[in-house]
Amino acid sequence: MRRQTGVATALLLLGLGLGLSLIGCAGAGGGLSAQESRALQVGETKAAVVPPLGVLYSRVRAPATADLPRRVGARRGVATTTQIATPPLPGIAPPIPLIAWGDASLEEAAADGGIERITHMDYQLTVILMIWRRFELIAYGD
Repeated sequence: MRRQTGVATALLLLGLGLGLSLIGCAGAGGGLSAQESRALQVGETKAAVVPPLGVLYSRVRAPATADLPRRVGARRGVATTTQIATPPLPGIAPPIPLIAWGDASLEEAAADGGIERITHMDYQLTVILMIWRRFELIAYGD
């Protein structure tokens, strides 16, 4: 009985260590790829909030900038990019982007919503298994 408890504890610690190493690897730089980090930067302004990401699945939404007024306009436009990457190898290699497509520019989001004056921006990031990612820039305005 004592030996089974020791084996169970060792397996639990091994699983916890592996899980933490995956999270640490995925969490470097807020869990965002270089492309997403660039997409979250508008001029010299960076994203106001970068929520934590999960290793298996994430769907987070946050304000893209802190310097725009908080009033949300009457119109909403979305611009989207999608990426497929190799899985990360903890401690060895980050995900390597294989293909990516879409236009997540502010101009595209404004055109999608028929917005002439942007009052606020959010973004939404969906990640599945750190392999498939969708980044959406959401613009609000009039």
